Amino acid sequence: MAQFIFRKMGHKKCCNQSLKMKPYPLHFMVFLTIFSLFVSGCSRVTYPKETIERILPQVLLREYGLIAQAKLQGETLDVAIHFEKLWGTDNLVEKQAWKDISKLKFVASRVALSTDAKIEFIRYVISGNDSDEELNYIRAMKDEKLLEYQGISVTQYWNREVLVRKKYDGYPDFEEVKWEDFLSRLISKTVQEKYKAALALSSEGMLNFWGVYFPKESPNNQLRQNLFALVIQSKENPQGMVLLQNLVRETTEEVCGQYQKFPFERLRILNLETKNVTEVPSK
Repeated sequence: MAQFIFRKMGHKKCCNQSLKMKPYPLHFMVFLTIFSLFVSGCSRVTYPKETIERILPQVLLREYGLIAQAKLQGETLDVAIHFEKLWGTDNLVEKQAWKDISKLKFVASRVALSTDAKIEFIRYVISGNDSDEELNYIRAMKDEKLLEYQGISVTQYWNREVLVRKKYDGYPDFEEVKWEDFLSRLISKTVQEKYKAALALSSEGMLNFWGVYFPKESPNNQLRQNLFALVIQSKENPQGMVLLQNLVRETTEEVCGQYQKFPFERLRILNLETKNVTEVPSK
């Protein structure tokens, strides 16, 4: 390899004789000085870790008139906003609230991309006076970076967002997001979408799926292996159980591969109604 480099440069490989180099011209040294100053200036972060909880609400208030809270919980950036009216008459998020949520996400992702804080997840905590539940939209910071540099499409970006519905107790519930929980929810969401499409099911005829992580240390885990369980609720085994098994296995590999996180050692399907436990075999 060294011989190839020297030949391309017009030099012969020399082991015992030092290469004589001419001094750099003055204009080249000036260029290097300016370049180094430019690079060092670019390396400074816009939002230092110790200011992010204070600055993020200020940016939202200044740019969009939104009142929000921000909290760093470990490696999770929590951003909370409360609306007078969250729900519309069609049982969907009210249009103006949805526009404000989009602004919230835009500013929070921009700040998260410009801080020196180590952030793995952004969690948007949404509540309203007319709602007894809290909406948590969770994104992996890796997806924010991939979208920024066109590493994924906009469709892929939205498909990788996880929604968690929780009971609202009158104040935002800030907590750190764990990879195992995020992956479990994203796997179950993706499996449900694929299962519905494969069997051409309507929303009314669709089973509710949710993913649960059982660490090997859990007293409820007799396997002593880190377990992902796709939990369903059906009076009988759902149609296409083999299809469902394959979807769980393939989707787990796909989702975990996207983030290079592989926490699950066993996969199962649990039916709460029939108490049936179905193993998901490896390939």
